[in-house]
Amino acid sequence: MRFCSSISDECIYLLIGITMLEHLDLSSCKALTKDCLSAFPRFSALREVSLQYCSGIALEERLPTTSELAFVY
Repeated sequence: MRFCSSISDECIYLLIGITMLEHLDLSSCKALTKDCLSAFPRFSALREVSLQYCSGIALEERLPTTSELAFVY
């Protein structure tokens, strides 16, 4: 989904039902905001999310990497 300008916060919540999803590259998806961040811990198998160059998510809003889920900014 990298570089997809149509991906919004709402789209991320629609993906939660994909139980086999382990890696999600959302780099340069400019429409994403901090509102999508609360969705990621709800993915059952997700281990890594790439949010590089997502200008809608400010530095101070970013979540820390945990033992279960790694964020790449």
